[in-house]
Amino acid sequence: MSVPVAALPVIKELITAATQYQMCKEHEKTERIKIEAQLEACLTTINNNHESFLRAMDDNHRVITKAYDEVEKLLSNPVICTNPTLLQAVLTFLQNVHTVHGGNFIAAVNANAMRLPKIG
Repeated sequence: MSVPVAALPVIKELITAATQYQMCKEHEKTERIKIEAQLEACLTTINNNHESFLRAMDDNHRVITKAYDEVEKLLSNPVICTNPTLLQAVLTFLQNVHTVHGGNFIAAVNANAMRLPKIG
């Protein structure tokens, strides 16, 4: 059985197309593996920062809670509640605790900003 001469270019194009398709398929597979690895790296970065943020929030919560407990004790003392100067000093202390520890928390979050790997 012989192949007509006119069919040879068509067969050649068909083989070329099949080869290119197979190369594209392999390239897609390689790119998917590469992107999957990049996404895993991103997830690791996010998880590591998540733990850091949780620790910072816990520390901030602990300090603020302790400050509130101390202020509550001071405010239950009639000497402080009836003296405007002492009362103002206690409230200023509470305001300073919020300012300092809120600023520290924001600074910790900003210093720990996530730099995710570029994907693609």
